Amino acid sequence: MLCDAPRGQKDLAKFARRLSQPQRRALGIRRDRHGHYPAPSPSTWCRLFQEIDSVRLEAVLSEVQQRLRGPAPQDELISVDGKEPKHGGGQSILSAVGVPSQYYLASAIVETKTNEIPVARQLFKDLDLRGRFVALDALHTQAETGREVVLEGGGDYLLTAKGNQPTVHETLQKLLPAPQADFPPLGSRRPRNTAPWRKTRSAWRAAPW
Repeated sequence: MLCDAPRGQKDLAKFARRLSQPQRRALGIRRDRHGHYPAPSPSTWCRLFQEIDSVRLEAVLSEVQQRLRGPAPQDELISVDGKEPKHGGGQSILSAVGVPSQYYLASAIVETKTNEIPVARQLFKDLDLRGRFVALDALHTQAETGREVVLEGGGDYLLTAKGNQPTVHETLQKLLPAPQADFPPLGSRRPRNTAPWRKTRSAWRAAPW
């Protein structure tokens, strides 16, 4: 992304071709038999990515972030959400960030043979949830996920209950009474004398404008 090569090894190969010979030398590219520093091809980038230790890379990025931004805020909401890259081959990435600072906390790959639910529970082990709220979308509205956050992590959860989860809605209605509304139900009419800002037709005609 920093090199304007968001689509992987092909864009990175184009980026490398724009580099000067001194720049390629500084990156550690080896000389060819003609004494030049060639631009790495797409296949070279593929081999490079296969050798990268993702755990070590995440640790380095976290260290750089902490150096630039300081330690992660401890009083923010932790938002856990998954995104599927456009060129990810079906895999998606589940990430945890602090809100509203957008401080990166952790991430994990969701393989094509699984889904976000077990990956999120595993990701909780890499996070300090003590005294924190964790927000997840409706996919994670599972009893076991709630237990992991509360009993194992020592935090609290904010989970979404969608309309296609009737059992969850029934349980919530039993445990949590509906709050008292400060406005009338839809369809009800206010008495005319309760709206003093409304002018009568004759008053509008008599107005100076």
